[in-house]
Amino acid sequence: MPGEPVLAVDGLETIFLTRHGVVKAVNGISFALEAGKTLGLVGESGCGKTVTSLSLLGLIEPPGKILSGEVRLNGYNLLSLSQKQLRQVRGKEISLVFQNPMTSLNPVLTVGTQIIETIISHERVSRAEARQRALDLLTRVGLPYPEKLMKCYPFQLSGGMRQRAMIAMALALHPKVLIADEPTTALDVTVQAQILTELRRLQTEFNTAIILITHDLGVVAEMADEVAVMYAGSIVEYGGVIEVFENPGHPYTRALLRSVPHLDRKCETLEHIQGQPPSLLNIPDRCAFLPRCPVAVGECSGPRPPLEAVASKHMVACYQACKVRARELQPA
Repeated sequence: MPGEPVLAVDGLETIFLTRHGVVKAVNGISFALEAGKTLGLVGESGCGKTVTSLSLLGLIEPPGKILSGEVRLNGYNLLSLSQKQLRQVRGKEISLVFQNPMTSLNPVLTVGTQIIETIISHERVSRAEARQRALDLLTRVGLPYPEKLMKCYPFQLSGGMRQRAMIAMALALHPKVLIADEPTTALDVTVQAQILTELRRLQTEFNTAIILITHDLGVVAEMADEVAVMYAGSIVEYGGVIEVFENPGHPYTRALLRSVPHLDRKCETLEHIQGQPPSLLNIPDRCAFLPRCPVAVGECSGPRPPLEAVASKHMVACYQACKVRARELQPA
């Protein structure tokens, strides 16, 4: 039997007010995540993945605004908390590994100081105990010579080492939910594999739920239990990673999968998606993929299709996909 979700997002909508109009960066998305499970959040650059992660932690600043929705962590709504209350929750209950550790770590503080301060700010422990925990964390994420690294500044570490230090800091308080925003971007493939291996090991050890934000479908296939495909601020497909990858329902998901190279298809010509993603400025209330969709028909010009179940735990926001699946389920 499935457990209760540790994190449940319902109707989250985040906008940015500009002089040209309203940018709907996150347009009413919903999902749930159980303890110890990984949700892959995928899509093209600019589709709203990072804004989603910042919204979950209440880190949207003017001209941005979280317009509506709920983010329930263990039953209470994070979006109803004050900034003081949110500061107590961030790091301890839910943590974020930012996309670029060089700009996320404080350049004038040593790595050890930053991890120690994270622990002390949330728990009543001595500095000596916090220091020992910081050493243990650096060891857990596979960093050599932790005593030496504690005294290093971020600029003295390589990209992979900084990313591991960020993961150590994010896990310092054993949060229930870890959001990893492009954790392997700009790293070579060997370091990528090491980072993903460490995330899996730490997830098993602490039973942490992970939201893995990436555009790399290979990483999602390897790491995730479920996947949510985002396009133009909305989730257009959601379900178990095997079901979605083997039976993609939305034309956008199918196009993404066809654009990924396969080692067993050496002479294959990769397909690309025609057209450009839409502007999120004053986006109309219809299917955002319509101008690029190869299977669109007249009814697709109507209101934006809702996420509808096409199989157990598999949902698609596409009128055509739901019709096709309905025909497949009809008795012969």
